[in-house]
Amino acid sequence: MLKKYLTSLLESVNGCSAILVYDTNKESNPIFRVGELSENETNAIKQNIGVFNSSIDRAEKLSKTGSSKTIMANYNNHQLFIFSKGTIVFIVVATSEANTGSILNLKTYLEPLVGELLTTNTLNDATSLAGSLQNTSMIANNFYNNQQQSFSQTNIRK
Repeated sequence: MLKKYLTSLLESVNGCSAILVYDTNKESNPIFRVGELSENETNAIKQNIGVFNSSIDRAEKLSKTGSSKTIMANYNNHQLFIFSKGTIVFIVVATSEANTGSILNLKTYLEPLVGELLTTNTLNDATSLAGSLQNTSMIANNFYNNQQQSFSQTNIRK
């Protein structure tokens, strides 16, 4: 269900290519991923995950509120969005034509999932990861159903 929810978020924004979930306490491999990336994009993200994490830390120190948790980077052919909460980092990859505001809005739908992963504090081993994803999957299912219902109501009104 988590994959279904993340896929629906991915498909809700034209030009969105992939959503990757990282735990900064783990190695540079994503703990979850939806969407398609080229091998070059995957390698570039893997090599730079440490840079992203230190950039988030520095941005937090520089901001007066200490709450900077989003980094956005624009390249010639794509955009990269990094949303961080605790040790969990979401990376959203999109084409350069994708709507930046819509992608930034995805953060509001991703944060509750991150919160659940952090509160269960179960990203320490494979067994507990499965349990965490099961709990998160229930939350994702509720969000997905609410989004579908909200989307249907919006279409009916039009």
